[in-house]
Amino acid sequence: MKNKEISLVISDIKEKISLYNLTPKDIGLKEKNLGHKNFQVNKKIIPIKFRDDKGNQWSGRGKQPRWLTKALSEGKVLEDFLVRN
Repeated sequence: MKNKEISLVISDIKEKISLYNLTPKDIGLKEKNLGHKNFQVNKKIIPIKFRDDKGNQWSGRGKQPRWLTKALSEGKVLEDFLVRN
C-alpha cells in the first residue's frame, strides 16, 4: 500500500515539474544532492538532421557517427542524408 502511494506522489511531482518547467534550483535542490548526476527536468529534444535508409540517425551535433563517416568515404555527400520536412 505504501509503495503504491509513494509511486503516485512521485508521479504527481514529476508531472508538476514538467508542467511548470521547474529546475532543481527552483525547488531548492542542488544537483550534487540529488543522488544521481543525470537529473534533468527539461531535457531538450534535438531534431534529427541526417538519416540513412537503414534508419541510422544523427542530429548534426558532436562527432560524425561511423555509419555516416563510412558512407562519405564511399563517395556519398552529406546532403544525401539530409532530412527534409
